[in-house]
Amino acid sequence: MGRAYIFHRWNQLELVIITVGLIDIMIINIFKPLHPTYHMIKTIRVFRVIRLIRVLPLLKLVISRLINLLEKQINKQLTFRYDIVKGYVQGEEDTEYLIEQISGHETISKEISKIMEKNKQDAVKELGLMQSHYPDIVTAVKTKQKVHTVLNTATETLKELISSGIVDKNEGAKLQKMILQKKKNVGTLPSTVASPTAEGLLHSISWLENEKNQIEFMQKKAKLLCYDDEDVICEEREMPQGIHLIISGMTKVSYVYCSKCIVKFPVGSLKGNKMLELSF
Repeated sequence: MGRAYIFHRWNQLELVIITVGLIDIMIINIFKPLHPTYHMIKTIRVFRVIRLIRVLPLLKLVISRLINLLEKQINKQLTFRYDIVKGYVQGEEDTEYLIEQISGHETISKEISKIMEKNKQDAVKELGLMQSHYPDIVTAVKTKQKVHTVLNTATETLKELISSGIVDKNEGAKLQKMILQKKKNVGTLPSTVASPTAEGLLHSISWLENEKNQIEFMQKKAKLLCYDDEDVICEEREMPQGIHLIISGMTKVSYVYCSKCIVKFPVGSLKGNKMLELSF
């Protein structure tokens, strides 16, 4: 490593350990033939205690592995938590639809729907906070879910093609085996996926069509904004000042019907979001 050796903290620690060890050996060998005094005995004991720091370089390996293990466990718990909350939101929506179908009393139906709507909003807020605080984990979860959706659709489509005789059974079996293998590979995907940057997000917007001039115009005009929970983006009857693109987090939108027209006015509040604001 040359001169760069001395600038690394762990190398400096190892150098100190080696130096202390050499001093320890020198003291023992020099004063071994003599009758050491009480103070000399204390000095030798102190140096022998200091020899214990020789094990510290091992911590360099142990700590890094321990941190990686803890990160994996934390990511698993957060992934499980996000899946549970998202499933809860979907379950609330499905149950709310069923309540309207089977309830025989309108007042009871409204009360239950009101409670379920409040619970769903709390869960959506939790999803927004997780997306804001752990965007890498949420991106990984969404990616895996989308891949599963595509593979499940491919499986159903393949079954229909086989049953209708368009695809041969032997060929269909091979294709099913390939799809099954891809489903297994989803489980090995990383627990975190880097969330898109503001610049990368512009390339993903379909109506920009990846046009260089339009993206450069957006980059010049846009600015990155960070919002806290319950911050309001816009209110009813406010004139729009530009376009907001969500990078991370979630928004809550409330609609107010105009008495003179059919247009809905969105009233938005943020859930720990980062957004790009494009002002004209």
